[in-house]
Amino acid sequence: MNAIAHTIVATEYTFDRNTNYGFIETYFPELFQVCEQADYYYTKDHSCCLVKVRLFLELWCHEVGEIIKLRPPVRGELINKIKQIETSGKVPPYVIDMLDKLRAESNKGVHIQRHFDGQFRADILISKYKLKRMMEDVFELTKYLVLNLAGVNEQPLETWTEPEVSKQAELVHQALQGNADASIAMAMHFSGLLKTLDQQTKASKPHYFQYQRDLEYWLDKAERQGSNDCWLLYATSCVNKHLVNRRSEDADDYFKKAIETDESGDAEWEFYQYLCRIGQHNRGEAYLNSAGEKGHPEALYFLQAQHYKQDEPAYRKWLKRSLEVADKKALVADTFNKLEQWEADKANELNFKKLRTALIKAEAYQAPGVKFIRGYCEYYGLLSCEHNQDSGLRKMLEGSSLLPDYLWYEKRLHDALKQDKSDDQKVLELYPAALQQTEDVIEKAQMKFDAAMIIIELLQNGSKVKTPQNLKVLIRESVKEGCEQAKQFLVSPIGKALMRDSSFVCQKVKRKAVDRTKQKKARKQAKSARRK
Repeated sequence: MNAIAHTIVATEYTFDRNTNYGFIETYFPELFQVCEQADYYYTKDHSCCLVKVRLFLELWCHEVGEIIKLRPPVRGELINKIKQIETSGKVPPYVIDMLDKLRAESNKGVHIQRHFDGQFRADILISKYKLKRMMEDVFELTKYLVLNLAGVNEQPLETWTEPEVSKQAELVHQALQGNADASIAMAMHFSGLLKTLDQQTKASKPHYFQYQRDLEYWLDKAERQGSNDCWLLYATSCVNKHLVNRRSEDADDYFKKAIETDESGDAEWEFYQYLCRIGQHNRGEAYLNSAGEKGHPEALYFLQAQHYKQDEPAYRKWLKRSLEVADKKALVADTFNKLEQWEADKANELNFKKLRTALIKAEAYQAPGVKFIRGYCEYYGLLSCEHNQDSGLRKMLEGSSLLPDYLWYEKRLHDALKQDKSDDQKVLELYPAALQQTEDVIEKAQMKFDAAMIIIELLQNGSKVKTPQNLKVLIRESVKEGCEQAKQFLVSPIGKALMRDSSFVCQKVKRKAVDRTKQKKARKQAKSARRK
């Protein structure tokens, strides 16, 4: 590898779990040291963590340049190194986007910042949420380098996990020296211990009370040291009743303070969830929308699911915002929507081009679930794909579990499986959702009759079949709604014999009985309240 003007100082770290980057230690030792140092400073000093992330980017570019044999080798400023790699065309666009975003954020850690009070400072305040997203991107870039470019056959962790330092002594020392990041890390440590005790049936009360005192102490210290992350932790701790001297009603004020300095939308999202839990859904909508505007991925996903097939303009608005913040799930949803638009008007050449472009982009960014759409195109021979039903159906099944839950994909998979006749139980499992997604009455009637025929075939091969609806009811409804095949079957000798046959036993799922004692208690409380 080319000489780099940085000295990597090996540092010994002690963690309670396996390292995130153990899979690169043998093959890329320098990169391993930098990644470990970034993890080490993640809970201690955000500024130092950002410096290590920027150094990681420098090393990553040089390693990639060596592997893909860039000539001339990468050199110059970091932005120029990234452009050299981009120009080679050997690295997908989503990796370049990730590099650019990390470069822009990590630059803040190596430059002097002027704060709102007019003072110049070397430390940088960054939210824990944003820093965590950056660390996840560093992990993804490392996996791409090792697995896709270097071809190393190692099995890394599925996702980056937050490091937990086993000894708290150094964190305590740094916090007492005035490091707000270390104080917040200590507060989060005790918050985690309290959550663990909450899940236990027999918690030691003196132990629990001590953790509450420790949490309050470190939160108070982080507040006095000027940490903006303390307000959200104050709010969630009040909600969970982890603070001795504060009530759950105080959470409202702390959430509002957290929102004042929050840039990621995390505070609004948490506040929305809290308001929903206490029944204030209407009030929470404004905070949900605000979190979506700030690009919070969970809020955006929830907003898309909320408006899908209900409010088309609102759905498109939030989908567009998700695309702006480069959410991979949004790429799949956008491709799926363009597929629906093209199928509604196949003569429109523009819709065809938009669909093809969206599919290529989603595949380039390795968006989860895009394999379903590629499999669908292969199954029916769309978008100039080679017609291959076996490969297409396999990809549809593999990709369906990764699709956004709110997308109406069930009917497409139901129809393909029904035509293939390879998994009748899966067809019946998908039938209720597929029926709901069908608008044509005659097509619905045909689906009901086909489901009835599958049930009959399965009953002939086994003793029990889990059905979405009563067999005879399915046949009667399909006849009533105009299915010609169902009408012919009903008047046939086999159909008549089936409808007369009483050997089919249907057992409905038993539902939990109503708790009369609870109802009686509620009535008494209501009556008592009226008297007051």
